[in-house]
Amino acid sequence: RAIGTQQDVEVDIHITPVDINDVYMMCSDGLSDYVHHKEILSILKQEVNPDIASAKLIEKAKQHGGQDNITVVIVRVEEHEKTTFSKGKKSHLPKLSSFRKGL
Repeated sequence: RAIGTQQDVEVDIHITPVDINDVYMMCSDGLSDYVHHKEILSILKQEVNPDIASAKLIEKAKQHGGQDNITVVIVRVEEHEKTTFSKGKKSHLPKLSSFRKGL
């Protein structure tokens, strides 16, 4: 969805369990218009480090003609941490590794 082109934006919401090694990516059309989704998936599967994966995706978009507004946000779930909430309850929450890069 384009943000900023209309006053109201229709939002897609998906609720799903989060597991270790899950990867979430958001990107601008500067990436998705120039790099096929199969190529994006291949890079995300090959590269564990979100920083390196985002750099590779942006480079691919440039190679395919992308010139501006190439933005990628990648979040990878790495492991679970014990976290104590304010009421003293402990819970295991995923630790997230994320990186955002843009041109």
